[in-house]
Amino acid sequence: AHPSLKKGFTAIDGILDQVIKALGNLLLHPGLISLDFADIRALLQNKGRIQIAMGKASGRDAAQEAAKQSVSFPLLGKISLKKAKAVLFNIRGGKDLSLSEVEAATLIVKENSSSQAEFVFGVSIDETISDEVVVALIVAGGKITEEDKKPPPSSKQLDLGIHAGDELDIPTFLRKRKN
Repeated sequence: AHPSLKKGFTAIDGILDQVIKALGNLLLHPGLISLDFADIRALLQNKGRIQIAMGKASGRDAAQEAAKQSVSFPLLGKISLKKAKAVLFNIRGGKDLSLSEVEAATLIVKENSSSQAEFVFGVSIDETISDEVVVALIVAGGKITEEDKKPPPSSKQLDLGIHAGDELDIPTFLRKRKN
């Protein structure tokens, strides 16, 4: 069964909302190992197409589950982590986030990434969440194609077919019958 168009857009909106929040947290919340805009820019500059991914989980093994979700994130479509030139990885968890959880999540991301990729990670603690962990990835390395460089198609103004305004009082279906 195919989801309805409305459900599809609602799901996409939810994914984009989570990604934007994860990126905002990455830049705005100071961390134990902080990443700032300069880090992100230096890492990703001139590396090709950039994709974003995230994973979110709670409970036991939340960090590992969030990392698994991030490496299989649907928006990573065009870039394989195995071919990435750069991977920026951030993990955000509650005050109970342990070093072993961070290590386990990092290992999952590294195992799924190219051994040649530059790898930078950050860790932040968010006191407002308890057992939830969010893993955000920014991945660079896909080829920028000629198609990517083209400006988006612009819509052309359609001829409305009204040359003289004197026929506007006649309903459309009657005007069309005349022709």
